[in-house]
Amino acid sequence: MSTLTGTVWKSHSRTATAQALPFPDTSKVSVMREKAVAFRDTMIVIALQLVFRASLAMRRWNY
Repeated sequence: MSTLTGTVWKSHSRTATAQALPFPDTSKVSVMREKAVAFRDTMIVIALQLVFRASLAMRRWNY
């Protein structure tokens, strides 16, 4: 147990970690996320419109 308690752990500098793990630019990530959310919302609205219009058409055709 004394070997484990006597070990000194050296932390790496932040620049070394940043160089080892390059993070994507936050502005690019947020722009892509906003586009994905807008696309998802658009697809939901289109799907709802298709269901609504199909039900109206079926009512008109007496189904």
